[in-house]
Amino acid sequence: MTRQRSTRWAAGATAVALALAAQISLAPSAQARTAPPQTGNEATAEQCPTGAVCGTLTVPLLRGTTDRRTTHVAYALIPRKDTSRPAAGTIAVNPGGPGGAVIPLAQAYSTQLEALRRDHDVLLMDPRGTGRSDWQSCDAPPDVFTYPKPRLQQAMERCAQKLGDRRDAYTSANIADDLDAVRAGLGIRRLVLFGQSYGTYLMSVYADRHPTRVDKIVLSGAYPLTTDPWMRPNARSVATALTAFCRGSRTCAPDEAVSDTAALAARLRHHPIRYTLTAAGHPRTQVIDEGELVKLHTLHAGGSPDVWPRLTTAVRQALRGHPDAIVRLAKEFYAPVSDLRTAGTQHSAAMAFSVICHDYAVPYHRSASLPRRQDQLLQGQRRIGDRPFAPFSAAGWTEGSMDTVDACIRWPGRTDTTYRPTGHMPDVPVLVLAGDLDTNTGAVHGRQAAAQFRRSTFVLVPGAGHTPDQGPCATSLLNDFVRTGHLTRTCAAP
Repeated sequence: MTRQRSTRWAAGATAVALALAAQISLAPSAQARTAPPQTGNEATAEQCPTGAVCGTLTVPLLRGTTDRRTTHVAYALIPRKDTSRPAAGTIAVNPGGPGGAVIPLAQAYSTQLEALRRDHDVLLMDPRGTGRSDWQSCDAPPDVFTYPKPRLQQAMERCAQKLGDRRDAYTSANIADDLDAVRAGLGIRRLVLFGQSYGTYLMSVYADRHPTRVDKIVLSGAYPLTTDPWMRPNARSVATALTAFCRGSRTCAPDEAVSDTAALAARLRHHPIRYTLTAAGHPRTQVIDEGELVKLHTLHAGGSPDVWPRLTTAVRQALRGHPDAIVRLAKEFYAPVSDLRTAGTQHSAAMAFSVICHDYAVPYHRSASLPRRQDQLLQGQRRIGDRPFAPFSAAGWTEGSMDTVDACIRWPGRTDTTYRPTGHMPDVPVLVLAGDLDTNTGAVHGRQAAAQFRRSTFVLVPGAGHTPDQGPCATSLLNDFVRTGHLTRTCAAP
C-alpha cells in the first residue's frame, strides 16, 4: 500500500528553463572518470561544462531487434566538491521537454544543487536525438509550436515520414536504458533520480525498468506512467487553480473567475479574436479561440503563477469588449517558441514528437486509418460530454491540448506503442512536489504519480505553478530528502 504524507508550504517557485530560446563504448569505470573515450561526436572544451567529465557512449539504435544500427549518447558528470571521499550518491537529472538537451543546463543544476554537491556527483545526459547525442532534425518549421492544431498535426506527420523507421528509436524506454548504460559504464551502483515535468515521466520509466539501480527519487511537477488520454485531471485543475488563486487575491472572486472563463470560452467558439503574431520573422494572422484560451490557462498560467492575476483580468476585460490584454498574453505565451532556430541543437522537435506519439495514451486506436481515428475521437467527445472539461467544452479542450489528446492523430503507426509499466517499481523513498496553481501537471497527477511507489511523500505547494522545486524552502526540502530519504522539516505559510 502506498504511504503518503501531504504537506502544504508556501514558496515562490520557478522551473529550470529549457533552452528553447525558449530536452565509442565506455571504458572501465576508473578509466572513464579520468580520460573518457570519445567518438566523432566528441565534446569540445566549450561544450563540456567547466570541471565536468564528459564523454559519449555508443548504444543500439533499436534495442530488442536485429537492427545493428547504433547512436551516440553524450553525458557530463559533475564531480562532488569533496573528492577525498567516495560520493554519497549520484544525482541524475532531467528538466523535461521532451526534446530538450540537458548538458547545457549544467550551471543551472550546479547552482540549484549547490549544497548537495559537497558530497554528491551530478550526472547529466542529453537524451538521444538532442544536443550532443546525435541531434535529430526532421525539418520541422522553426515556428511549428505556434501552429493551430490541424497544421501542427500535419507538421508532425511530415516529421515522422522524414525520420522513417528511426522514429521508433526515440522513446522514453530507450532513453531510460541509455541512462542506465551510462551509469554502468561509469561504475555507478545506484542513482538518485531527479525529474522535472516530462523528466518525472522519464525517471519513472527508468525506475520501472531498472528498479535495483535506484537509490531515491524526486519528482517535481509529476504525472504518472498511466494517464487519461483525454487529460481530464488537467481540465479539472483549471477551476481548482482559479479558485485557489482568487481566494488569496483581491483582484478576483473564485466563482466569478471560473464563470468568466466559461463565458469567454463560449464566446470564442463563435467569435475568435484575431491579432498579428510574428513568428520565425514573418507576421501572420493568429486567432484566440477556445483552444487558445485553454493554452493560456494550462501551459502559460500553469507554468508561471505571476500570469494568473493578468489572465483573470484579461478574461474579464475581453468579455467587456477589450481584448488588448489577452492578446498581449497570447503573444507572450508564444514568444519562447516562435523561432526554434535560436535553440539550435538544444531542442529537437523530432525527438519531442516521437516521444509524445509513442509513449502517451491516445483516445483512438493506432491501428486504425486516419478517418477512423478521427471518428473515434469525435465519438469519444460525444460520449464523455462537456462537463468533465468545464469551464471549457470537450472540443475546445481537445483543440487546446498542444501535445496531447489528438496531436498525434496523423502520426504513422499500426500497433499500440503506448508505454506499459512492468509493475516492478523500486521500494525506495520518493518525494513528489506539485504546485496548487499548476494546470499542466497538478495535484491530481502528482498524487497519482506518488501512488506508483510504496514509500512516497506528496507535497502540495500553495501559490506555486509547474515544477515547484526551487526557492529557499523548496531547496531545503530537496536537500533534506536526498540526504535522509525523508523530510525533517516543513515550511509553514507566513
